[in-house]
Amino acid sequence: MNVLVVDDEVYARKALIKQVTEILGERPGEVYEAEDAETACLLLSRIPFDLVLTDICMPGRSGLDLVEYMVANRMEAQAVIVSGYAEFDYAKRAMELGVREYLLKPIMQEKLRHIVMEAVNRSEEARQENLTQELKRLVRGDADVEMPFAAGAFRLALLQADEDISPALYHKICTGCRQAGLRIASAVDPLNAMGLMVLMEETDRTLAQLKEELCTLRLTAGVSLPFREASEAPEALRQAQNAAAGRIADAFSRLFVYKEPSRMMYTQNELALFSEYLEKSPARAQSYKEKLLERLVLNGSEYWNIDFLYRKLATAIQMHAYTHTGQLLTMRGLGMFRSVYEIDLYLNERIESLHRSDAEDGRSMQEVVDYLNENYFDFISLDALAREKYFMNPRYFGKLFKEFTGQTFSQYLTGLRMKHARQYLAQGDYTVSQIAYMCGYNSVSYFIQTFKKIYGETPKQLEKTDFCDI
Repeated sequence: MNVLVVDDEVYARKALIKQVTEILGERPGEVYEAEDAETACLLLSRIPFDLVLTDICMPGRSGLDLVEYMVANRMEAQAVIVSGYAEFDYAKRAMELGVREYLLKPIMQEKLRHIVMEAVNRSEEARQENLTQELKRLVRGDADVEMPFAAGAFRLALLQADEDISPALYHKICTGCRQAGLRIASAVDPLNAMGLMVLMEETDRTLAQLKEELCTLRLTAGVSLPFREASEAPEALRQAQNAAAGRIADAFSRLFVYKEPSRMMYTQNELALFSEYLEKSPARAQSYKEKLLERLVLNGSEYWNIDFLYRKLATAIQMHAYTHTGQLLTMRGLGMFRSVYEIDLYLNERIESLHRSDAEDGRSMQEVVDYLNENYFDFISLDALAREKYFMNPRYFGKLFKEFTGQTFSQYLTGLRMKHARQYLAQGDYTVSQIAYMCGYNSVSYFIQTFKKIYGETPKQLEKTDFCDI
């Protein structure tokens, strides 16, 4: 599931990317960005997208021009307009071009979720249909004689290499599989150049033939349970993918046949300990995590245990990050790893990044303080600054700010404005009304009230005071 976000306003673009990423969760795919239509056209020509979210008014070509390009090139990606303009002409032109939705900023989260999940479902349905048709073609074979599924049962094998499958290796695999009586399919996922599908008849010899071929080609394979109907192909692929994950824990075997889940290797109490250690010490969390992963290797664990452990560890790290930063941390899917060692290194990096974030938060708060010092006269709210400029949860943003400055956001901004107000009074060049507006107050009476609360006197009363100490 690939999504493209196009907007020339960097903060609006980043905020939308964050929303889409959170909705997608751990689903495979990427969220790409472009600051103009030209860049978007270039990405569209190279990457298959499922959903394009684009602004209208941008430098150069508009978002509507981008949609026209997609229509002219018969691209299947769904186009959605995200704009701050509600003009009828824009909406009319968008509908004529077949735009699915016309969303006005600010976007309602639930509406965006609905659109993204619709695109996810369409992408999955198309993938499954393509897979089914590909398998039907494979079963018929290249000859004129058909071999329908009704003639017997089949297995689906997912062949995996340790590196991208080059044209030379692809040819070698195809030749070897044909000699063994197996049928080769195209890559399962266009984004995964390490996986190929093999369809084989369910006979006494096919698994043995496949295992022999795997040893020759130095490949591993996950194999599904037998099936008879082409409509069962998506489930067979899932089984093959799950079985193939066994190589993560067993680097010496070549063939992994899917089995229904039986016994979980880990208890909830063991996994709860990992969450506790995350709070106390990164080193302790890493050490305990290594012991849990070692059990996978020692027991030659199968998919459900690998998947269960990784999901629980990843979720614990995500929850820790969300609790302390207010942001959802994106984690890799299990299919991205080739060994327990790779999982271990990746989780170590994630754990370390959680604790590095404290120093990064400090630097961020210094940036906030600098921003307030330079822009105190503007309308500034904690919520808008947190969400739109620093992409943080407002409550967490406020907590960090108080820890850094010793004051709440409101206290600091008020004190800063009052300091400048007093300096302006001392200069004697401005009226009280002018100073109020110069310090970010739309209400003069509220400014005077706040000033008196801070200094014990109104601005007029303080004008008579000696300002030599300022």
